[in-house]
Amino acid sequence: MLPRVWLVGGRLVEGVSPIPLEELSDLERLLKTLMSAAERIDPDRPLTEQDLGELDIGFDRFLDGLRLGPCLRELASVVMSTAAGRDAGDASLLYWLRQSAAAGGVLRLLAVDNQGFREGTVSLLEAMLTEANVELRLSCPVRRIEQAAEPVKVVTDAECFEARTVVVTIPSGVLGQVEFEPALGDAKLRAVRESHAGTGVKVWAIVQGAPGHLLALGRGPGLDIAWTMGEDEAGSLVVGFGRDSGALDPNDRAAVQRAIGAYLPDAEVTACTGYDWTTDRYALGTWPSFLPGQITRDERALSAPEGRIVFAGSETARRWPTYIEGAIESGFRAAREIADLLAP
Repeated sequence: MLPRVWLVGGRLVEGVSPIPLEELSDLERLLKTLMSAAERIDPDRPLTEQDLGELDIGFDRFLDGLRLGPCLRELASVVMSTAAGRDAGDASLLYWLRQSAAAGGVLRLLAVDNQGFREGTVSLLEAMLTEANVELRLSCPVRRIEQAAEPVKVVTDAECFEARTVVVTIPSGVLGQVEFEPALGDAKLRAVRESHAGTGVKVWAIVQGAPGHLLALGRGPGLDIAWTMGEDEAGSLVVGFGRDSGALDPNDRAAVQRAIGAYLPDAEVTACTGYDWTTDRYALGTWPSFLPGQITRDERALSAPEGRIVFAGSETARRWPTYIEGAIESGFRAAREIADLLAP
């Protein structure tokens, strides 16, 4: 069993669960409410067709309505923050419930074991490029996409490409960096203005004095969750996530020491690293994390073709908008839409 460390109410607690006995009935009520809501969702259909508007609210607002005990209330908010990559008050409950439905239930989602790639994520990209036999252009940012006449033109700083159709996988928050002619529809432009990407931070650290198997969760200074991925003679490899990239520089060893030290006071961070995707001009955020109301209002618009331009990417997926799985799913949909556009 993993050693578990919790930060609740500013207090460090070790053990299987920090929830006091008097709040266990609240836990049961919370789980039943979430499971009942998730059972209403068919993840293979657009959520806009399923009369789920009352679930497209902030997670903290949902929790406030349940009047839970303080310990459970805080931990539930933390769990949602780690999933959304942003403060739970700014994250839609429907976003999380859709994942629960796709996983086969709330408890299955909480028990998901995310597997990494032995040779890194780039190994997936390399395999796809080899099998597809396509040409990859790097350092070639797109400035303009024109479809006033056939073919569609994709204009970069160096050259212009022409095609019968185009697939765009740019995150919605970054679409504003590309000029479209004719302009995108109002719903997509609104998504550009608001964005819905996560605002969190991810850090990797080598930690001496950390248990070989650890799970830490709570409202810590910069990190809401952390766990060990392995260990060797240098120490334990710890990965952690926080909801606010502005609260922690993953490359500042002293800051990461404070963040991990809140859970492990006797541990020492000897090395750390990370990347701030929220300031990357081609990302402007982490994974998709929808604001309250965005899913029921904009979900269909985000994935809808515009003329001969088709849109794909994890944020346009139905079952798993957050994961690589969702990006792959959206690729199948985009391929079907391209086939329809090219059909005689």
